[in-house]
Amino acid sequence: MLTALAVVAALAFPSAAAAAPRGLARVSEDASFALAGDHVLFSRTNEQTLQVFAVPITGGPERKVFEFTAPPEQVARARLAASSERVALSVIVGSYGSSINAVQAFSGPPLGPWTAFTPLTALDTPGWVFPFGHEVDGARVFTFEARGGLDQLGIVVRDPEPREVELPEEERLFATFAGDLVASAIGRTLRLRDWRTGAVRSQTTLPSEIEGLALRPDGHVAALTDEDGIVDVRPGGQVRRLKSGSADIAFAGERLVAHVGTGLRVIEPAGKERRFGTPTQELGESFDTDDRHVAWVANRCLLIAPASAPRAATIAGGGPCPRSEVQVGDDDGDTHLSRRIPFTLECVAAPSRCRGTVQLRGFDLSTERGYTLSARQKFSIAAGRSKRLRVRLTDAGYRRLRTQTNRDTDATVIVHARTNDGDQAAEAASGILILP
Repeated sequence: MLTALAVVAALAFPSAAAAAPRGLARVSEDASFALAGDHVLFSRTNEQTLQVFAVPITGGPERKVFEFTAPPEQVARARLAASSERVALSVIVGSYGSSINAVQAFSGPPLGPWTAFTPLTALDTPGWVFPFGHEVDGARVFTFEARGGLDQLGIVVRDPEPREVELPEEERLFATFAGDLVASAIGRTLRLRDWRTGAVRSQTTLPSEIEGLALRPDGHVAALTDEDGIVDVRPGGQVRRLKSGSADIAFAGERLVAHVGTGLRVIEPAGKERRFGTPTQELGESFDTDDRHVAWVANRCLLIAPASAPRAATIAGGGPCPRSEVQVGDDDGDTHLSRRIPFTLECVAAPSRCRGTVQLRGFDLSTERGYTLSARQKFSIAAGRSKRLRVRLTDAGYRRLRTQTNRDTDATVIVHARTNDGDQAAEAASGILILP
């Protein structure tokens, strides 16, 4: 039986497993996602078809809430924003490269249905309007538009009827909304306004140029600057530097979340900074927050955790995502053809050890087909450590590589590693070795 003291301790200090991030879904690197109350929305693209799914923040089955089919030989991509009340989505249609041919915007409640609020507009038509991004605050949708050119920007609020947000054109690129306020910037000047009336509440000059903003409804602003990193601007004008270097910032309640290098950081209201999430070498470029949670992508998995959660060694078990992540080390230049090919494998994250199998493969450019160079070899590496492996080539694999190198051509070897966490196996990493 637990004593009263033990019960209090258990409530005050949750277990590491309870605090670990939860894996919600396997996703691609270019997936768009957004927190929407009790669910997280995320996109999947398969050739012409774009689908958006909802999954509970506590984990569970995926539910399709939206589907869009692009014209033949085109691909559709998503840009999502959401709150617990509403969703805004831009569907961008283009080629398989990076070009953009047309766009259409949709909105509705998180679990659907969503309806279009702009037509499918081709960007080669006169007077085109490109709704390239959205912010959703409660039931209000703020849409950022490029109008006939990337240097002509406008902002429309739907509350619920659409109307223009009056903001100086030069400040529209760096603008963000929360409650009654909009924070905007040009150069080193930060302005806080009532977005309905345009009345300026405050103006602050920062030490260096502003490249991004985060805003709370009480007027608390965090600015991402080009030389001074993250600068904190409190209501009343108090300015302090929080951190140098970041790619993105957003508030999660009173906490500030920042994307720094290959990891996420949480900055507490008093200014203390701490690492957040799990170790990874495959952190997605974006994340999303609400008042309590952070959602992000790592190791091709959509993750969620409370912003108050401590750093974790790995994600919680029982979900759709692998708990282990391995990384093939960079070729150190001393790899040459031999019966055993050496390389380094790193256990980036795991409950205790990364366990699985590794195999060497080749690829024939003339036929565009892969082939096997070795049998599968087991590995076991402690979390946070690296290990030098030597994988034996099959006789046929050795002869094939030797033929290539004898012809004075480099031979390419693909290291293919798979982790096995017991209840699921997943392709975890691949790397390329060049044999001169």
